[in-house]
Amino acid sequence: MLYSQNPVKKLRVFAIAAGIAAITLAFGTPLKSQTMEEIIAGAKKEGEVRIAITVRKKEGDIVAAPRLIEAFQKKYPFVKVHHNRIGGSRERQRLFTELVSGMVSYDVATLGQDAVPDGIKAGIFRKVDWKGLGVSLERYHPEGIGVTYRTQLYGMSYNTNKLSKAEAEKLTWESCADPRFKGQIAYNVRPRHLEILYQNDAWGEKKTLEHARKIKENKPIFNRDRTGMQTRLAGGAYTFVCGQFWSTHQRAVLGEGVKNLGFVVPNPALISGGDFVFVPKGAKNPYAAILWIHWSISEEGLNLLDEVQFTGDPTLPGATSYGMLKNKKVIRGSWEYQTRASQILRSILATMGMPVAR
Repeated sequence: MLYSQNPVKKLRVFAIAAGIAAITLAFGTPLKSQTMEEIIAGAKKEGEVRIAITVRKKEGDIVAAPRLIEAFQKKYPFVKVHHNRIGGSRERQRLFTELVSGMVSYDVATLGQDAVPDGIKAGIFRKVDWKGLGVSLERYHPEGIGVTYRTQLYGMSYNTNKLSKAEAEKLTWESCADPRFKGQIAYNVRPRHLEILYQNDAWGEKKTLEHARKIKENKPIFNRDRTGMQTRLAGGAYTFVCGQFWSTHQRAVLGEGVKNLGFVVPNPALISGGDFVFVPKGAKNPYAAILWIHWSISEEGLNLLDEVQFTGDPTLPGATSYGMLKNKKVIRGSWEYQTRASQILRSILATMGMPVAR
């Protein structure tokens, strides 16, 4: 877990939180239930919004963040958008520490979903009535403190010289431990798809851990670099990558021109939210922030995100991966399990005979 790997650091963060409790409570009184008309009126008065999101200015050769901003400002020309990228774990840790100390540099901020419990304790989130604003239940946190953004769809990226399309379409999640492919299957060191299978509405804990034991016996190949795995896969190092992101596959094929790769989605189709996006307490422009977030998780915003980064919601008809979900049960990573993700992953990796990836 990013925000509690080091007990000393965690104690230091919460010591800061306790010391500035009066400040954080004074900031950002939760907004009452308001209509979109009231949000828009407030955003017009503010006139700008400072966003810190994971999307880059360019994703390979594809213009990304500027296209999102252009589309948003076409609809809401009265809000000027200032973009900054918050990407890796160090940047998010720094942002978290700043917010806890009362330093609020952004109106829209991004953290990993496993930071949510600590963020709630530190009081850094502003509550918003997302339900009242028409946001779908699966997109916002039950307490209204933020939304999920950048959806990852999991599947098998395979070498088309080693598996035909017909053979690949027969792959199941159980195939990831099939002795026929012993020593030929690659995994990321954080096999996040197993966290979703661990949920009670999927396989559950018992079956998932039994599957993890079978993977261990099947001589899996682990790698930290999802993008690098695609290049090695194309070169014949593995037969397929189990639990690969659709977005990583697409960037390799379309962005980098990697050949000999196919992608299939087993049943059930597993998807999870990659980012937790929220309005911090003390944000200078909370109405414009809500307006940006509301637009970004709308069908228009998510389909555009899918065009530039392949991380829109695959259940939306405009998504690039929508067709692969046909006749499949879709299971989303739930808020309950996402906040326990590090604990669940630790159990899975221990069963697979691996140390927890840091």
